[in-house]
Amino acid sequence: MKLQFSGFEWDDGNLRHCQKHGLNRKQVEQLFQQDDLLVTPALLHPQ
Repeated sequence: MKLQFSGFEWDDGNLRHCQKHGLNRKQVEQLFQQDDLLVTPALLHPQ
């Protein structure tokens, strides 16, 4: 199944979270725009 992204909505919390991991807005957006992106549930990440 191929996911389509129509854009990104950034708030201060999301941007700070990415920056905490050394990523900027452009890097994160490029990640999600890759054709070979595989999205799976985060089984080991507590919610």
